[in-house]
Amino acid sequence: MRRIERRVVALLARGEPDAARLEAIQAYVGETLRLMPDHLRLGVALESAAIGTADAAARAVGLLDDDRLRLILERWEASSVTPLRQYVRLLRSLTLYAGEELDHAVPAPPGAVA
Repeated sequence: MRRIERRVVALLARGEPDAARLEAIQAYVGETLRLMPDHLRLGVALESAAIGTADAAARAVGLLDDDRLRLILERWEASSVTPLRQYVRLLRSLTLYAGEELDHAVPAPPGAVA
């Protein structure tokens, strides 16, 4: 999972006060992205690379903090530009799904092999 994807997931999971739970959500989203078919993952990876480069440059000069990035993501989610809109919607959906999966996870029985 790319750094910008982890950052976006952290912003989208803004109601998660527990660092361990946030890491579990990020791991779940990362694994889901990794398991995507190559032709889909390539598009997401290219968007993440472009957004990540812009994010790193803007943060380096102090132009992009978490609040500003959250505002940008909200605008993109309502954008008429389909790739921007779908990028945020994908990560938001995976983040919400990961949280629900964690809420309803059934613990493994004692002695079970993972």
